[in-house]
Amino acid sequence: MDNTTTHTPTTANMDNTTTHTPTTATTTATTTATTTVKTRDNKYTANHWIKYSNGKNKTNFWLFKILNLLSMEELATVRLTAHFFDYCWQLRIKKRCLHVPRDVQTLESANRLAFLVSTKLELCKINPLKIMIGKGVHQIVGNKRMKVTCSYIIFVGNDKDQTTVRGGFKVDNQQHVKFEELTITNQSGPRPGAGLSLTGIGTTVELLNCIVKRCGRAGMQVRGGATVRATQCEFRENGTAMDDIFLNGDGVYCSGANTKAILTDCTMHHNGRDGLFARNDAVVDLHGTNTSLDCNEFHGMYAFRGGAKINIHLPPSLVVSDRNVGDDRHQARGGSIANINPDGTFTHT
Repeated sequence: MDNTTTHTPTTANMDNTTTHTPTTATTTATTTATTTVKTRDNKYTANHWIKYSNGKNKTNFWLFKILNLLSMEELATVRLTAHFFDYCWQLRIKKRCLHVPRDVQTLESANRLAFLVSTKLELCKINPLKIMIGKGVHQIVGNKRMKVTCSYIIFVGNDKDQTTVRGGFKVDNQQHVKFEELTITNQSGPRPGAGLSLTGIGTTVELLNCIVKRCGRAGMQVRGGATVRATQCEFRENGTAMDDIFLNGDGVYCSGANTKAILTDCTMHHNGRDGLFARNDAVVDLHGTNTSLDCNEFHGMYAFRGGAKINIHLPPSLVVSDRNVGDDRHQARGGSIANINPDGTFTHT
């Protein structure tokens, strides 16, 4: 029995469609079928967008040459037109890094996109999202405080002397938020406020090599059970400016039970009120021999009411607070300031 299959092509249509007539020789029956072959060029396939490109790997031509010319905002728009563009957008966000203004024009746009990325990727302490802020002045619209939209995010400036943010940041019930190499100022506008406002139990924030200056209120407010660690940061000239004097603004303000601030090698000077103010059970720990609280309009450090504590983990001989208009160290109504000795004992001042 011969089961050999033969194909006899014939041209039978005016549209030049090629038909194939398969013939199967068997002892029982002969079946004839006709199939039409048609080449598709679908705009939703990657081939449609890369078939005219050059190079050994055509996809790479688009990924690394053409699509790199688009900002993340532009790519987020065109990704809705084709699966290939959506694929490219997914690759970009997997880098976990957004550049301002290269990828997105403004900090607000980066902040909104960060929330979207946080819903697509699993961010964590070892794999956070970075927002890289370039040189120059970056304005938050209306000089308002921008609310950080997700946890595990780092805002990194080019250098604290080269990258300035006009406006403020608000972190409420977010964890592992970090600011590095930034100058933050928030004094303009009808209602100027704090440079950093950190609130909520469970909120954890870190600052490294930042300057917070010329804010309408405190440079940094820590309240409602939030925890902050600041290292090598400067809080200066905060408050309302009147005749080159700043009024009604603390360098760092801490309030509320479970609120904690760990300040290492930080300086608080020339502020409109106290360099450091702790109240209502807040606890502040000062570390580092470069710590100083000088030339403030009220007290250098002030622990006020309800078990507020300022713990100084430095040699008693080191002058930490000096040349303030009020007291260098002031405590009232249950607040306390103490030098913590290496053996764990303490001495109230």
